[in-house]
Amino acid sequence: MQYEGYITAKSVTDIYYLTHRLTHSDAETRKILGKLFTLFHLLDTTSLDCRKAISSEIGDYEDAIMVETAIRTEMDCIVTRNVKDYAKSSIKVYEPSALIKLLEEENEAE
Repeated sequence: MQYEGYITAKSVTDIYYLTHRLTHSDAETRKILGKLFTLFHLLDTTSLDCRKAISSEIGDYEDAIMVETAIRTEMDCIVTRNVKDYAKSSIKVYEPSALIKLLEEENEAE
């Protein structure tokens, strides 16, 4: 089975910031982002996603934007280490280790 991964354009700025804090090098950080873009497709966050997130039951606004983007783009799930903040998400949410386990089980069943 083939899987595709996606990240939001908004998360890229967070990834840049955190990576740059570790590397202290703009060039190295951009190189890492370039590699990341070969692994994951980018999803744009729209103004509608932001507007819908305002009325979301999800308490954290940034998380609500992620959910609204996932809904609009028909994603199957969200992968995050912060699962507890997505309790009211209408999209399935997995911790990375839980998703890996699920994918392994699906592959074994084939």
